[in-house]
Amino acid sequence: KNTKKSALANEEIDNIMVSQLKTALTILRLKQVLERTRLSSSSVFNRMNPKCKYYDASFPKSISLGGSAKGWIEAELDAWILRKRGDISPNESTFSAK
Repeated sequence: KNTKKSALANEEIDNIMVSQLKTALTILRLKQVLERTRLSSSSVFNRMNPKCKYYDASFPKSISLGGSAKGWIEAELDAWILRKRGDISPNESTFSAK
C-alpha cells in the first residue's frame, strides 16, 4: 500500500518537473511578451535599455534567435510578472521547492 502511494507521489513529482522543464525551455516572441505583460513594444525595449529612464534591470533579457529575431525565456518572464505582482519575493525563482 505504501509502495503504491510512493509510486504515485514520485509520478506526481516527475510530472511537475517535466512541466517546469518545458516551461523553462519555451521561448516567447515579442507578440507573446506584449500579451502577457500588457506593455507596448516600446515599453518592453525601454525596460531593457540601461540608457532609458524606464530601464528595469529586473526585466528579463531577450535572447537572439538569429538575424534580428529576439525571444524571451518564458520562465524568466513569468517570474518577473509574479515579482511585480508581489506573488514571489525578488530573490525567489519559479523553480523553488515549496
